[in-house]
Amino acid sequence: MNLTTLNQSVIPYETPYKPRVLMSAKVYTDILTLVHNFQSEIGWQGYVRKQNQNTYVIEEILVYPQRVTGTTVEDDHEKFAAWIGQIPIDNLNRIRLYGHSHVNMSVYPSGTDLQQFETYKSQTDDFYIMMIVNKRNEFRIDIYDKTTDKHYVGCEYLISYDENKALLAEARRLVERKTFPRPTFPASFHQWEEPDDLELFESNPHSYTLAVDETAKAYKRAGYFFKKGLK
Repeated sequence: MNLTTLNQSVIPYETPYKPRVLMSAKVYTDILTLVHNFQSEIGWQGYVRKQNQNTYVIEEILVYPQRVTGTTVEDDHEKFAAWIGQIPIDNLNRIRLYGHSHVNMSVYPSGTDLQQFETYKSQTDDFYIMMIVNKRNEFRIDIYDKTTDKHYVGCEYLISYDENKALLAEARRLVERKTFPRPTFPASFHQWEEPDDLELFESNPHSYTLAVDETAKAYKRAGYFFKKGLK
């Protein structure tokens, strides 16, 4: 395959408003479990739902029959055919993710990765996602939108989670926010408000000094300075 032709529709990293991927904490953990527990590469596929124009939700990942080395993943064609045949047709149409690990290497896709992704792209009627992950927990996610014939590279991902409501309620019961009385400012303290003050300070830095006692430090945090007077 001519990779120059393949890259003509690729949308670069810096393009604004690129689509993004959303996954649950479980899906994220499942992916890293595979990546960190195999010294070879490992591949997976996944059920994906398009939530809106710019958000794709990975709902579940699936490990399929494969042959792997430290740097490659290949389908075990006979076993893969039997495996894919067991998936209900409705779920089969939800598979829109092709992912694999790069062990300790960069997540930048190889020529083989791009060719494999091109195969998946040619078989979809709406979108497909490629994901590459390494043991440094780096992710590379590309999204192909067939409706616009755009290939977005380096898309961001977000992890969703359910709040532990019981833990949150307990924390709110036990945690007390410390409050401080509103300070009153003596006449010797000067509030830095006017532009002239800033100009004066920049031109005569020794005209102002910060008080060192604890009270003055509190004033400093509030945006006030001790004024000694002009020399």
